[in-house]
Amino acid sequence: MLKDYQGIPTGETYTYESVIEKSRFIANIRHVDTVAEADKFIAEMRKKYYDATHNCYAYVLDDNVKFSDDGEPGGTAGLPMYNRLQAMHMSHVCVVVTRYFGGIKLGAGGLVRAYTGTMTDAFRDIPHWYFAKCVKAEVTVEYTSYQLVRRAIAVYCNVLDVEFTDKVTMSVITIEDSSNTIRDIVIETTNGKGLYKVTERVLESYVHKEDRF
Repeated sequence: MLKDYQGIPTGETYTYESVIEKSRFIANIRHVDTVAEADKFIAEMRKKYYDATHNCYAYVLDDNVKFSDDGEPGGTAGLPMYNRLQAMHMSHVCVVVTRYFGGIKLGAGGLVRAYTGTMTDAFRDIPHWYFAKCVKAEVTVEYTSYQLVRRAIAVYCNVLDVEFTDKVTMSVITIEDSSNTIRDIVIETTNGKGLYKVTERVLESYVHKEDRF
């Protein structure tokens, strides 16, 4: 099923470190496209930080999710990180937060804040995209209505191509929520003579956000 989500760039591991009550927390984050990639990344981090006290993780990959406290008290690391990823509408991402114990116990609440806080701070420096459910469609109108219809729907979609035959057919892409609006505009503007036909449903990174989480 197609779902809206936020994602991060591919091909790079993003690392962030914090020190809380003498314990080192190191977040490593990577884009993943398969469960195998997520499991491989987790294994790489465990090998890299083999001497760490804990290597806790969480990943979200569409409907595939997994998280682990790796020896921390139950529900203080992996689950809170997963919940935070869900709250940020993240997908196709795997996070491993490593802890080197510094001698001071943080308590359950302190651990939750430390793991989720380190992960959240790490995301602040990562560029991200918003992926949304979109539809591709064809708008077919008479020549006499073409310019009027094109201006009317321009705010709701991008025109990908225009074909001129006995009529004018525009290939457009729009977010799913605007599809019915465009259909209604086409019908009203052409007095019911225009045709709006959805041809494909896709997931598009139609906005590149330069801001941060």
